[in-house]
Formats: sequence, structure tokens, C-alpha cells
Amino acid sequence: RRQRQMCIRDRHNRFGIDAEIVNAEEVSRRLTDVQNGRRHELHMIGSMQGLAPRRGWHDDEERKDGRSKLARLIGEAQYDEPLFDLVIIDEAHYLRNPETMSAALGRLLRNVTQHILLLSATPIHLRNRDLYQLLNLVDEDTFNELQVFDEILRANEPLLQARDIVWSGSGSDGKLESLINSAEQHPFLANSRQLSDGKRSVLNDELTDPEVRAKLANRLERLNLLGHAVTRTRKREVTECRVLREAVAEEVPMDPAERYFYDTVTNLVREYCARRDAHEGFLLVTPLRQVSSSMDAALRDWPQRAGLRK
Repeated sequence: RRQRQMCIRDRHNRFGIDAEIVNAEEVSRRLTDVQNGRRHELHMIGSMQGLAPRRGWHDDEERKDGRSKLARLIGEAQYDEPLFDLVIIDEAHYLRNPETMSAALGRLLRNVTQHILLLSATPIHLRNRDLYQLLNLVDEDTFNELQVFDEILRANEPLLQARDIVWSGSGSDGKLESLINSAEQHPFLANSRQLSDGKRSVLNDELTDPEVRAKLANRLERLNLLGHAVTRTRKREVTECRVLREAVAEEVPMDPAERYFYDTVTNLVREYCARRDAHEGFLLVTPLRQVSSSMDAALRDWPQRAGLRK
């Protein structure tokens, strides 16, 4: 409940959007209202796991579950006017495997939205094939052949190395010029006027000034052949308003029922370890973490695992 309240507060305070948290069936109902002219504006928040279709949804039209019905509704609308102005997918690196149902949902949504935005803190560290799959979702026309994508990465490599040298301020040994010359030799960049102009700026400006380095690095970034589809922000580039995290341990007293449950779990594990001469410190870690995370979930889950109740 607390997370839901925080989500509601943040979407109003940060974006000024009155968005609804919805499941698959609710999305279907709202989209149907839009198609029938009963509604003209939608702002929705849903989880990819909760909206992703079940396997075989397109082969079996008798499936009545909400996720399969939503997938069929979106699939049938792909040749009509877009259902969405913008779809934003957070933690998008989970879509990197094209065989998953989350990736299938991503492809369905791409076909019914004017714009799609993928957010992630990790995709640039994935394998080339994984990054290709994400970019294929963003721009299917440009990124439609893995071999061409690999060639784009090869063309980009000297530019990325040159950018890192500019950031470090150590371009006086000729390495920077050599990298830019290497970039100019690749067929994808051979006739780039932007690269020719950028080369003069990068090689002639003084790299000791942090502000100049930032501007030159940004210029090299714009030459990136993936630049129209990928925006990457690094920690070193964010110097203003940087968040300083200070961990604070807060003591939250348990009520009697919570204390009884916590102590009961602890004592049961200790008794089990005593009977089997096991190390209680090791075996206590997981159950106590689960209890600390959600006592309600642990209380419902453990008896089911033990077969004590259905």
C-alpha cells in the first residue's frame, strides 16, 4: 500500500500526470473505450510481467485470460491509428531476449504507439546482440540486420575511444588524432562533414579546461552512429545536483504479533540446527530476510510449501 501511495504522489508531483495503475483486463477495457470514442485520453501504469501475453495467445483465440485478450486487442489494432502517443518501458534490458513474452509485448506495443522510450541503467553493458534487440524495438527500420549493426559498432569504436581521451584530457600524444583518422577510414564515416569539422575542433582546442572537454566530448558523442536512438548519461557527466546517498539505519519496533512470529521462526530454525548439528547463523539468514521483507507473504507462503493448507 505504501509503494502504491508513493507512486501516486510521484506521478503527480514529478510529471503532472493523473495516471492509473492497471492490470491487463483494465487496459483492455480502457483501450476499447478509446476505440469506441467513449474516451479520448489515457495515462496508465502497468508492469510488463502483469501485461505480457501468455505463450500461444495468438494460436488459441479461446484463451479468456486478461493478458491474452489484451495481446489480441493490440495485435488487431496495429494497422489502425496508433493507440498511444508514447509508451515508456522501464528496466528495458529485460526485453533483450526476443523469445520472452516481455519482448513480445514490447513488439506489440511498438506497433501501436507513435513513440516508444526504453529506459535502463544497464543495456550498454550487455552483449552486442542484446543491445541490438533493444534498438530493434526502438527503430525497426534502421536496426534490422545484426551484421550491419556489428559494422556500426566497429565504426563507432574509435569515436568512443576518442571521446574517453577527451574526457581524460590526455590527447597530446597523438593518440586522439590517430583515432579520429581511423574513424574517417570506415565507409560509414568516410564522407562525414560533421566528423571533418569535429576533428578540427577536437584537435585544436585545449583539453585542460573541463568545460571545453565536456563540449568536445559531447560533440564526439553526436557523431555516434547510434546517437539518434541511444542517449547515455554517465556519472562523471553529472556534476550539478548530484545525489549524495547517506544510509540511515532506523529502528522500527515490532508489535506483539510481529515479535511472536519473528521469534517463532528464529527458534524453529535454531531447534532444527541443534538436532542436525548445523550452523544456525547460515540457515537463519534467508528466513529472517523473508520475514523482514514481508511477514504477511512469509506467513501465507511457508504453510503452503509445507502442505499444511491449500
